[in-house]
Amino acid sequence: MVYKIVIGLLFVINIYAQTDLQDIKTYKADFKQTVINESNKELKYEGTLFIDSVGKVLWQYKTPIIKNVYLLKNSVIIDEPELEQAIYTKLENGIDFINLLKKAQKIDNNHFRAKVKDIDYDISLKNGKIDLVTYKDQLGNSVIIKLNNSEKNIPLENEIFTFLPPEYYDIIKQ
Repeated sequence: MVYKIVIGLLFVINIYAQTDLQDIKTYKADFKQTVINESNKELKYEGTLFIDSVGKVLWQYKTPIIKNVYLLKNSVIIDEPELEQAIYTKLENGIDFINLLKKAQKIDNNHFRAKVKDIDYDISLKNGKIDLVTYKDQLGNSVIIKLNNSEKNIPLENEIFTFLPPEYYDIIKQ
């Protein structure tokens, strides 16, 4: 699950590199993520996405539960405050940004597509910015990520990408 989120996010980042946003240094956007299972049941998530120029990423989920997903080079940290736990996961092969970039195919001015790790990603742009990311995950769920209030090249403090678990947290390493 974590790997699919990471691949999807990195794909989104690399689509920006193919558009007229090549000068991106930092990025912030609100997101609404909808996951629809094969029984047509929906799960909706909302939060904020932060990206810096060296590949650090933070997904701050605000609803329906508070959760923070940190992507830091070859590792992922999932902070779950309501459960008082943090899950640390290593990415075995890391992420090859160049390979992901090469896989994105421009369909038309506002549409890109790529296949990464057996998942097809469709990206729709609006006004030169990513508007919608859709894909079907390996469990057959349809995933729709809508980005709003996008800001690029704004100051982001490095501390936002730093996670220090409280002493009372359970630490899970996978």
